[in-house]
Amino acid sequence: MQARDVYGGVNFHTGLTPGMKRTLLIAAATVIVALTVSSDTAIPAPAALADGQRRSCGGPWLAHGPILEKYLQERARKDATLGCPLGPVTATADGRGQFAVFDTPDTRYSDRIYWSQDTGAHTILGEIGLKWAALQAEIGQLGFPTGDEERNPDQDGRRQKFQHGQLYWHPQRSHGAHPISDEFFATWAARKNETGPLGYPVSDVQATSDGAGRHQDFQGGTIIAHPARSNGAHAVMLKIYEKWQRHGAEAGDYGYPVADEVEDGRAYHQVFERGEIVWDDAIQDYR
Repeated sequence: MQARDVYGGVNFHTGLTPGMKRTLLIAAATVIVALTVSSDTAIPAPAALADGQRRSCGGPWLAHGPILEKYLQERARKDATLGCPLGPVTATADGRGQFAVFDTPDTRYSDRIYWSQDTGAHTILGEIGLKWAALQAEIGQLGFPTGDEERNPDQDGRRQKFQHGQLYWHPQRSHGAHPISDEFFATWAARKNETGPLGYPVSDVQATSDGAGRHQDFQGGTIIAHPARSNGAHAVMLKIYEKWQRHGAEAGDYGYPVADEVEDGRAYHQVFERGEIVWDDAIQDYR
């Protein structure tokens, strides 16, 4: 068995002359280390390919700088999903950062690494990546990612932090990925996020029926706010939510909530603009 020299991932038989080795090394380096930065500021949408279809990793693209460092870090993980680069490192639309697109085993997605001076380099993957792109990526409401995607306590859902909010996703419970803005996040977090009575978000933030307020729906209720009528953002949950909805929600008999739900050890109370809803756990009915 012949001995081999290994350099830069390229094997050479020791029988080659030094001159031949040098020529081959230069040729290999030219192909492998093509560090390219594009001035094109367009944000290409993540490609959606048919099941089983595989992208070609053609082109001598390699990330560089902080994106290269992040890529190598991700590739070292046991559960690494980022494949080879699919294009050059490209300037973001706002000119404040860069990104690169990578192949992935799941052909529905083109996963990315985004970097800015303020936020560092972070991966954008899967369903969260698709939603973020649909929200205009870094020039949209969320801004740049400030962390990588994380696994939720239920082990199935995922979340990721951005400059102006977070994206949450669950394969069965959330109906896609949804952003939770800073405006509503504190109210949701005070109720134990997705592990609490509200559960996962099932919609984006939307305008209320009067066009002046905002609300976001969750598995177990809604968070709603009006600049003048609600005294901040309030959660309406579970049984109280059911009755409030039957009476027309904020446009109906009770109007906007003006306080959070309160439990007195037996019943749950919540005050609205035009009345109070009380659910009594002991009798399993409304008072």
